[in-house]
Amino acid sequence: MALGERVAAAVDRLSAQDMAWITDRLSSVAEAVDVTPAASPAIASLALLAQPNQLAALDNVVASLHDALGNRLRFEYAGPMPAYSFVS
Repeated sequence: MALGERVAAAVDRLSAQDMAWITDRLSSVAEAVDVTPAASPAIASLALLAQPNQLAALDNVVASLHDALGNRLRFEYAGPMPAYSFVS
């Protein structure tokens, strides 16, 4: 049982590191990033607010994230979509 707890803690740490790196990279081309934690096995759901002229750069960042992490994480990327996550 202790081994399982240590493995779970290690997975949580790695997930947190991945999310910090992913959101940092996406923040470089998005106006805003909204992160919604997800149930396992997903790490999170992200909504990105980007200017139309930044969409190609955003595509490139997502592709580079996939290249770097695609052997461990699966990315589902869709858009553009309405900015519901950014309306208060």
